[in-house]
Amino acid sequence: MVIEAAKKLEKKGVRAIVGACGYFNHIQEQVRDAVAVPVYLSSVLQIPLIKMGLKPDQKIAVLVADGEGASADFFAKTNASISDCIVKEIGSLDSFAPIRYNKPFLDNGRLKSDLVAVVQDLQANHPEIGAILLECSDLPPYAAALHRETGLPVFDFTTLINWGHSAVVRREFYGYM
Repeated sequence: MVIEAAKKLEKKGVRAIVGACGYFNHIQEQVRDAVAVPVYLSSVLQIPLIKMGLKPDQKIAVLVADGEGASADFFAKTNASISDCIVKEIGSLDSFAPIRYNKPFLDNGRLKSDLVAVVQDLQANHPEIGAILLECSDLPPYAAALHRETGLPVFDFTTLINWGHSAVVRREFYGYM
């Protein structure tokens, strides 16, 4: 189904295909091999690049919706090592339940506060954290708060989209150079 959708997008003229859910990593290679345009389906694909920007002893806090799916093999599919990451499941947060279980009311402020508290706790227990990656596609609305409260760079699928877009839709430079 995803491959068919990717082929339709390609026929419509897209220059790249980017996914949102981090767990699309499981089908990254199959979709990439099925089309001729660049494919970046998972926010997790950014881990090797993020790691290159950090000091050797620093790690990436990866917030995942489902901890069971975040195995060493899952990370290896992106040429990333789970040893470079501190994985934290946030799917069990009560404030995340409306997203995970399709409940009718999401308390946005509570979820934001809970996510900030989770990351601040991670920072306190793991001072080696140098960046945050939000695996779940429902988390980018909280990236600015996480950045503001922790001072750390925060990556998610929107940073992946912006990166991919900037490569396939180049803009002219203006002004003094």
